[in-house]
Amino acid sequence: MIQLKKKKIPLRKIDVDFLDEISLGSLLMHFFLETIFTCYLLNINPFDQPAVEEGKILTK
Repeated sequence: MIQLKKKKIPLRKIDVDFLDEISLGSLLMHFFLETIFTCYLLNINPFDQPAVEEGKILTK
């Protein structure tokens, strides 16, 4: 982690005091929502999966 800081690479460290189902689920939900909101701010549809749709068509 020190090397990343020296190279000025953005990172986020999260310390969790107690890891159970609720705290892990909350953390995952945070990242899901963060991704969705960021995509909307960047005018990207986070639910669009063109490669998945193309794969479905090709495998028929």
